Amino acid sequence: MKKTAIVLLLTCVGCAAHKTYPILEATKDSDPDLSCRLLDDEILEANELRDEIIQEHGGAISDAVFGTSVDAVFNPVNAVIGGIMRSVSVSKATKHYAIATAAAGTRMEQLLRYKKAKDCRSGTVEGGMPAEGDILNIMTDNDLVDMLDALLGEYEAGEIDEKAYVLRRSEILDMVRY
Repeated sequence: MKKTAIVLLLTCVGCAAHKTYPILEATKDSDPDLSCRLLDDEILEANELRDEIIQEHGGAISDAVFGTSVDAVFNPVNAVIGGIMRSVSVSKATKHYAIATAAAGTRMEQLLRYKKAKDCRSGTVEGGMPAEGDILNIMTDNDLVDMLDALLGEYEAGEIDEKAYVLRRSEILDMVRY
């Protein structure tokens, strides 16, 4: 009897500790009308959410996406990680973290695209990679959009697999800093 009560208590404690995050829409009807400044604010908000989830739960997400035998299918337009959603071995909380992270990343990407299309001033980003022969190459958020486009092209052409695509896309989005 005591053993059953302890198991139930621990199960409930685990449930209470599950933190939920908003699942951001990739785009909103009002996004095309946002000023450059408001686009930056929206990018920053999505970035902060993504960073928070990764900081608190990144290990669990990585294990779920790449440490299981499931397909890791990432659709950047719809922000869906299909493989872990079909997995019975991944917790409901981890599935939520992965979806919230993917949705925040997709929102960031879409907002960066709106910003570039509006010809907004492109801010510098963290972690600019030096070009050959350069001591320092300052990258901008418009450069990140170009990198994301090139990466998607590589994936669609079959030059890289899903895992490489998801990892490199995440690395590119990690460079967004305001």
